[in-house]
Amino acid sequence: KVKKVYDGDTVLLSDGRKIRLIGINTPEIEHARQPAQTGGEVARKWLTQQLLNTTIRLEFDQEQQDKYKRYLAHIFTRQGVHINRELVRLGYASTSIYPPNLKYVPELLVAEQIAQSKHLGIWGYSDYSTKQTSEINKKNKRGWQRIVGHVIKVKSTVT
Repeated sequence: KVKKVYDGDTVLLSDGRKIRLIGINTPEIEHARQPAQTGGEVARKWLTQQLLNTTIRLEFDQEQQDKYKRYLAHIFTRQGVHINRELVRLGYASTSIYPPNLKYVPELLVAEQIAQSKHLGIWGYSDYSTKQTSEINKKNKRGWQRIVGHVIKVKSTVT
């Protein structure tokens, strides 16, 4: 059962587990170290309306926890609604792929294409319109952005 909704992609269950919805990312809500991003509160409000005090089903992928010890899962309602996909389909979230967790990636990408084509949610906000790499500077380089440019070098790092 969902006890608390932190933001558009993280919830707390009544058993104490913190669940990060896998395969998606929503804009951040305001917190101590960061101002709110456009669309963050809308995503949290929608998720709260859908899940608060309701019983859900979790479906895990290859990795069950992240480095913050949150559980990584796809959330389904009792009626079988895939909440992760719905957030993307409605434009409240973007698809965020981190191998080896690839379950439902095709469905998430189709939902994202539909939301983008209809300019739903984040896809309709000017904050998330595409920018040329030349437009990025110290003042606007923070947060999630859509950037258009040519890759000239790839650097590999180990985390």
